[in-house]
Amino acid sequence: MREIVVLVSTGSIGLQALEIVAANPGKFKVVGLASGSKNLQLLLSQAKKFNVPIVGTTADTSAIKDGIAGVHVIDGATAAAQIASLPCDIVLNGITGSIGLEPTLAALAAGAARARRDPRLPRAERHPARPVAAVDELRRGRGRRAA
Repeated sequence: MREIVVLVSTGSIGLQALEIVAANPGKFKVVGLASGSKNLQLLLSQAKKFNVPIVGTTADTSAIKDGIAGVHVIDGATAAAQIASLPCDIVLNGITGSIGLEPTLAALAAGAARARRDPRLPRAERHPARPVAAVDELRRGRGRRAA
């Protein structure tokens, strides 16, 4: 069974990923979800449906703590990066643009495979065989923008 984390679980990429998880019982276990503050009720529903032990949101946790008994909630600007660093096999990062880079770096540092396709990333960052080299290039300021 592959353990996965889904960032932006309430967006279209996250919803499609969770549909695949639901259609393949026994193949995947969702160990973490993260979402913004716009659709907290859907995040709650997903956490309950997939029995997720930890969720993250940019919203104030007091808004949802009562709705999720037994689930650890992380809030604030670094919630996605904290969720991405959970021990798991795959981190699906649906956060687009530069905001998604911090959670991607956290997932790589934790040793998880990343599942992300953002055409705005430098070409080397998109190449699955070179994620660490691409991150090093970006840190040194040598990453190139995709054409």
